[in-house]
Amino acid sequence: MDKIKVLVADDVKLMRSLLRSSLASFECEVIAEVESGDKVADEVRQYHPDIVFLDINMPGKNGLDVLQELKDEFKDMFVAMVSGHNSFNNIRRSIELGADGFVSKPYTAVKIRELIDKFKAGEQ
Repeated sequence: MDKIKVLVADDVKLMRSLLRSSLASFECEVIAEVESGDKVADEVRQYHPDIVFLDINMPGKNGLDVLQELKDEFKDMFVAMVSGHNSFNNIRRSIELGADGFVSKPYTAVKIRELIDKFKAGEQ
């Protein structure tokens, strides 16, 4: 199987680096990194990732607005929301908008692996 192409959208460079490192051990390649919600959809159109890891709190559009935009335009896009603010409302709203998973910051390899496995299971 080819490497899974991933776009990481998070305004914190350290978080993007940590996620990139974790993803590299799971047959994934980060093909693009975005630090503003305003740029995510354009990067998805340009790079066609298999998975988008999308932070909720970013400058410009917040991740929930971006999630809705992505799911409207790319119905089958696998989107995993990430946040350091794991309020019930954030998680509920993410699910309502069609998120495929939710990862709490700081990232754990176990949770990243679960999402990659979920993505792979849907590819069958």
